[in-house]
Amino acid sequence: MVPILFFFLVLIFGITTSFYFLVGDELLQTTFLIILVVEVLLGIAGMYLEFIAPVQKFKKKWKVINLKIMEESLEVLKDLYLGLFNCYLRMSEGQKEKFYHLLLNLRERMEEQMQLEKKVETLLHQPRLSLASRKKTFDEVYEHFHRLPRAVQQKYYGPLLQLKQELEKGK
Repeated sequence: MVPILFFFLVLIFGITTSFYFLVGDELLQTTFLIILVVEVLLGIAGMYLEFIAPVQKFKKKWKVINLKIMEESLEVLKDLYLGLFNCYLRMSEGQKEKFYHLLLNLRERMEEQMQLEKKVETLLHQPRLSLASRKKTFDEVYEHFHRLPRAVQQKYYGPLLQLKQELEKGK
């Protein structure tokens, strides 16, 4: 889409420039000169929106998601990540190379969080027959529980508390 808009802008610029030099009337030349200035300003604005704005949006969204990664659930993070990835796709290839490592690091952290959550869920739902197996399960869940984001911790707090109470009662 950008090459088409660029071609269209260059075409209009060429036509306007041609009319500027072909018209002998001073008033019309002034009008065409104003149109040329407006076209140049629109071209600069278009270049800004196409090449600079995606980087700024990416940086802003990356800061937001980076702050929320230890607070929000995976569903919220996935939505934020999709918005970030869309900004990344609008960047030029040179800009993409500069920011790819940030995107990759964020994806790895989200995958780690997903694995932690799955591990906690698996541990909480596995059958525990003996007191020793319950104690071992509680220790493992407790270790992983504190590395989860706060929103996800709330989800597993009840089952973890129930397991703790079972251990205290000696069931």
